[in-house]
Amino acid sequence: MIFTIGIAPPKTKLDECISWISNLGYNYKILDPLNSHLTDIDALLLTGGADIGKNETRDNIEEHWIREAFDKNIPIIGICRGLQMVNLFLGGTLIEDINESSTKHTTQKDLIKNDLIKHDIDSSWHFIEYENDFYKVNSRHHQAIDILGDCLTPTAKSLDGIIEIVESSNCFLVQFHPEREEMKNLPIQEIIKEKIKILIQC
Repeated sequence: MIFTIGIAPPKTKLDECISWISNLGYNYKILDPLNSHLTDIDALLLTGGADIGKNETRDNIEEHWIREAFDKNIPIIGICRGLQMVNLFLGGTLIEDINESSTKHTTQKDLIKNDLIKHDIDSSWHFIEYENDFYKVNSRHHQAIDILGDCLTPTAKSLDGIIEIVESSNCFLVQFHPEREEMKNLPIQEIIKEKIKILIQC
């Protein structure tokens, strides 16, 4: 059986989301904001995009989809803004700008705990710790989770403490952008693929 993931459409980069979902082995359905009910999908994908609050229409429809997904027990996959939307829906809060807070992504090599990993000087990349291993991911956000929402468990953080992966029985949420071409074939993709498989097939 091939499962179908409903994609909440971003304004840009939709082709990358479609390609990523297809490469994971799933069918996809682009959700229509004008026909807001979730039908004929096995999971909901909330994509990245502008800060929450910048587009009230998008915020409202995605909040509706999140509520319906929880009501119907439809698994939720969240990327960047998607992670943040679910966290807020469940009562959490956000760091509004990590560059203006005391928490910043670091490029200091002495904070890398595994000598086999060489940290890029380019600050658009960093490393996260997941299940005692380290994985390179991209960094394309200036907001992040502050207070965690109800029933969510942080399972990966960057080396400076920013929450990068959050999981629950019904959610798999990441702060980085696995759908971007630059992330193609990186080792973290295998973990993401397995986690989404478990989430959808449970």
